Amino acid sequence: MALLTLPRGGAVRRLAAAIALAVGVSVMTGVSAPAMAGADYQQPKQGSCHKLTVKQLLAQSAPNKSVRCGSRGVTSVTVKVAQVPTGYSWDDVDATWEVIGPGCIRAANARLGRTAKKRAMSAFELGVWIPNATQRSHGANWYRCDVLVWRGNALTPLTRTKRPMLGAKVPDHQRFCMTRGFYKTSCDAAHMWRITAAVKLSGSSYPADIGSAANAACAGKITTSKGRLLYPSEEQWAAGFRFVRCFNKQKKGTGGLAKVVGRSAAPGVLGREVGVVSNP
Repeated sequence: MALLTLPRGGAVRRLAAAIALAVGVSVMTGVSAPAMAGADYQQPKQGSCHKLTVKQLLAQSAPNKSVRCGSRGVTSVTVKVAQVPTGYSWDDVDATWEVIGPGCIRAANARLGRTAKKRAMSAFELGVWIPNATQRSHGANWYRCDVLVWRGNALTPLTRTKRPMLGAKVPDHQRFCMTRGFYKTSCDAAHMWRITAAVKLSGSSYPADIGSAANAACAGKITTSKGRLLYPSEEQWAAGFRFVRCFNKQKKGTGGLAKVVGRSAAPGVLGREVGVVSNP
């Protein structure tokens, strides 16, 4: 059921951590509430499309302004909007994400479509936002989850916004590649590592020697002299994500070794894949 990574690991965990770096996000007190205030104050619409910038992606709150989903330049699609459950708040990011994360991931998977294997080979990420300070002062207590794709230091314009968003053959503008520094990017941007396969590990328990199991999974899947792989963390495994992803190193002349300007510290936290990288 996994999108790419799951609660307490990978893209979602990184985005939740970014939110935690901001000020506390529980509903503000000591402010007079206006008419029509409430938990759903200015709540975004599920299914809406947006032209987000990287700066907006990295903020704790994103503009609610939406655009026509078929318009040019769309960079994110809202797949789920709901209220933070009673007893939880963004003051405790981990506990709250444990409750709301699976629903966001299921919604993302449904919108992307295709198979779990093809989704594992894609560069789609999940972004999470909360109300801004003004909205929270009016009582807003919702969260919003969007799907998006990194492209180098920017976001990939999404040409497919209806289900399935993921192309049947996982085209390069949606395929998972990594830059020299192992930042995730779509494969139509400069990259050094290109995914060749996503192999699902068998068994119900997390492998005692995950490194060896991952290397065996990528045997024959990496055709260059050097390769890399990503395997799931224990948290991802427990949440149902069992895929090892195998990567070929790209040769000169393919664009694979073109220089990619390093992202700043904050985008780097979001852009890196948290899975372990090792030689196959």
